[in-house]
Amino acid sequence: MALEMRGSSGPYYYKKVRDGNTVRSVYHGRGELALLEHRWDEMARDAAADRAIEQALELKMENLADVDRSVATVASIADEIVDATFLVHGYHKHSRSWRRKWQNDR
Repeated sequence: MALEMRGSSGPYYYKKVRDGNTVRSVYHGRGELALLEHRWDEMARDAAADRAIEQALELKMENLADVDRSVATVASIADEIVDATFLVHGYHKHSRSWRRKWQNDR
């Protein structure tokens, strides 16, 4: 799509249309009408680009949510392994911290 200046009669607006292997220019107006239609097409292209960006972001957020769930699963398993290891070695939890069990061997 092109806004072309030809002579002194103001801008002309042409849209490029592909017809098989050839590209042809289709006239869409001149003067104020050409400027308005050119701006309208720019806004439509910007809106389409914004939608594409939003879709890409939504897909990325879905992927990140999957990663978050996987990390949470791994962290939960690691916590269980640590808890089991401390219990086997004679520790107990007291106020969210591990303490060695008291032994009256003395």
